[in-house]
Amino acid sequence: MKALQNWILKTDQLKQLLTGPLATPIFISGCYSNQTYVYPLFDHVVLLSASLEKILRRVTGRTSNPYGKTVHERNEISWNFENIQPLLKKNISVELNTEMITVEEIATILKVLAGN
Repeated sequence: MKALQNWILKTDQLKQLLTGPLATPIFISGCYSNQTYVYPLFDHVVLLSASLEKILRRVTGRTSNPYGKTVHERNEISWNFENIQPLLKKNISVELNTEMITVEEIATILKVLAGN
């Protein structure tokens, strides 16, 4: 299973955006197979993490997004957790365990990292 093979950032457009003057901080969310190419453009690379069990409980219980309800999707989530998350952890500057802190605390930390 290669869940991320088709998720590609448009690096030229992103570099153009991030190297220009910024009036406010920019937060980008997601996971892309070529994301490490733009890491040097960021002040911080933050990983929001949780245990696999918690992630699976969250996707099962949410009503805002159907992804994660099928066996195939849950297997994909498990594969990504085991194979992609270790790669992500090699390149981050900050990891925030979402099981240990609240959404409000995460927002506060992100504001501090952004210089606000």
